[in-house]
Amino acid sequence: MVSLILFTSSVTALAADGDDPSALLWERLVREQSTAWILGGSDRGDIAMAAALPGVSFSGEMAPLDAPQQAERDRLLLEWASLTPAAWSGRDWYEPSFAIRGWTRLAEGDADPVDLLGDTEPGQLSWRAAAELYGRSPWLEIVAQPEVRLDALGENPFELDLTATHYWIGIRRGPMRVGFGAEERRLGPGRRGNLILADGGMTWPAGTVAGEGNIWKLGRFRGEVSAGWLQRERRDVNNPGMLFMDVRWAPIPQLELGASRASLFGGEDRPFPSIGQLILPTDPHIYDDPDKDLPDQDEIAGLDGRLTIPLDRFGPMRYAEFWIEYGGEDIIALRAGPIPYPSLAGVANLRGAEVAVSQAVFTVEWARMMDDLFRWYVNHRIYHEGMTQSGLSLGHPVGGDADDWWFGAAWIEHDWGVQGWHERLWRVGVADVVQDTVVSYVADERRQRYGARGWYMLPSGGHVGLGGSLERVTDADFVPGADALEHRVWVEWRTSPFAWAPDIEF
Repeated sequence: MVSLILFTSSVTALAADGDDPSALLWERLVREQSTAWILGGSDRGDIAMAAALPGVSFSGEMAPLDAPQQAERDRLLLEWASLTPAAWSGRDWYEPSFAIRGWTRLAEGDADPVDLLGDTEPGQLSWRAAAELYGRSPWLEIVAQPEVRLDALGENPFELDLTATHYWIGIRRGPMRVGFGAEERRLGPGRRGNLILADGGMTWPAGTVAGEGNIWKLGRFRGEVSAGWLQRERRDVNNPGMLFMDVRWAPIPQLELGASRASLFGGEDRPFPSIGQLILPTDPHIYDDPDKDLPDQDEIAGLDGRLTIPLDRFGPMRYAEFWIEYGGEDIIALRAGPIPYPSLAGVANLRGAEVAVSQAVFTVEWARMMDDLFRWYVNHRIYHEGMTQSGLSLGHPVGGDADDWWFGAAWIEHDWGVQGWHERLWRVGVADVVQDTVVSYVADERRQRYGARGWYMLPSGGHVGLGGSLERVTDADFVPGADALEHRVWVEWRTSPFAWAPDIEF
């Protein structure tokens, strides 16, 4: 029975190799029912969805569902039964319930994957296996996802990585969440990516305080503050501090507005800025500092919005959704009389639209991350590697100095589905910035990507998936005449969960 929960007769968007089918189903239910829930927040894990599903809101009930949607919701609850409030009631704060499931993927090819949390699968042949463990009590939550990464026939004949573990331990009570961990984060309404945080970069350890809930008749709010550090080795400053702030407001379920900010500061042998400058960077840059030994910050910020229009009254139409995001790389301090305030400098933009009709869904998204001086994500005065880990952008997966178009179409039945996509990417290589003048390479890199994937829901639970992509590259790495044809195929399998909780039958 649980085999149907991941994909039913629903319609939802799929954009990348690492998309989680069950999360997409949950988000579809929220969209179609116009439920008061924040879709653009960074906490989108299984525990968050399980906690939300019984009522979908910390206060209030889910809007009435028709019979097929009610069945989808019940099956989703069954898979996450050990994580729902029904499994916590009547127990002390320290008595947890658990769920565990396995996942594996085998891939072959030389084209880079996207949205795999920093995993580039560098070998011609790559194998991944992971255990996903979730624990929940009336107060505590624990997540641990250790992963084995094995690559062969790449730059090195054989590579084994046992360090790719995502984890979280903390307190979740009502609308509040407080804890520490290195967890997946993705913001905003975008399908292909987000200007501030997406799924392409590696996770980093951070302490987090977050809250979400309805406030009187003003709608639903969510706020989050995280402070940690980028732990991977860098060529500029090792272990720089990472501050992340996000605020979201949904005055009505169909409309969501968000404001996000990420900041690099401090790090190895670097002084910390003052707390006031971290919170409100009115003077983030030090210009008269030839030795570069004074406090400095690298800032990136954005505003986004989502509008979802229910269309279920118009025959097979389900919904139409439109989204927009505007971002700035670096912050310049301006003044309104004696009062200083920050202003976005170099800009980037993201736009998207999606239409769902019966079993089909069509999506288009455009992102442009270019500016004449402020180079998106990289080339800052001190933190010249910018908002990256191991060379991968923590924001949009294609990185900076790029113009990206993504088109997708999918057809989804109750126990199987297929999707195809096409992407057009244009990247400019920046060699240096000399006295406010950008020096770029002679050739621009252009990529034409085509991909498809399909999935089948196993009768015993879980699913199997198969996918492939073909990529035409012109002037690769900005080298004139360096053209290539790259490919990638993969197969994945996710098991049904094994769940345990006192006095609960599954």
